Amino acid sequence: MNTRLTVEQLMTTNVISVDMDCTVAEIGRVFENQRFHHVVVVNKGCVVGVISDRDFLRCVSPFVGTASERACDEYTLEKRAHQIMSRRPFTCEPSTPVPAAARCMLENRISCLPVLDDVGVCIGMITVRDITRWVMEAFEIAPAQDADGQAA
Repeated sequence: MNTRLTVEQLMTTNVISVDMDCTVAEIGRVFENQRFHHVVVVNKGCVVGVISDRDFLRCVSPFVGTASERACDEYTLEKRAHQIMSRRPFTCEPSTPVPAAARCMLENRISCLPVLDDVGVCIGMITVRDITRWVMEAFEIAPAQDADGQAA
C-alpha cells in the first residue's frame, strides 16, 4: 500500500458548490441530478460550509410530496444552505498524505474534506468513499457495482 499517496491523487476535482442563500429545494435537485453526496457552501469564493445528502434528508419533512403534506412541511424546502450546513468544515491541502486525511475524517466523524489551494479556493473533495476505493485497489479487491455498472 502506497502510504505516500497524497489527497491530490485521489480527490474529485468536479466539486459542486452552492451559495449560502441557495434553497434546500435547489440543493435537493443537485443531489438528485448529480452523483455527489456532498456540496460545498461558498461565500465570496471562500468555503464556509459543507452539506451532505444526510444533512439534506434530515432537514426536509418526510411528508413533502405526499397526501399528508402541510404548509409547514413545504416550508422545509425554503430553508437556505446556511441554515443546514456544517459550518467551519475541516479541510486539507492537495499535498496532505491520504492516511492523514483518513485520520482526520475518522477522528472528527466526518465523511469528506474539501481540498483547498494555497489561497483558500476549493479545488477538490476527498471522501471516505475515495479512500475506501484506494484501500480496495491496494488489496486488489474489486469495488462493488451499482445498478448502472458504476463503482458504488
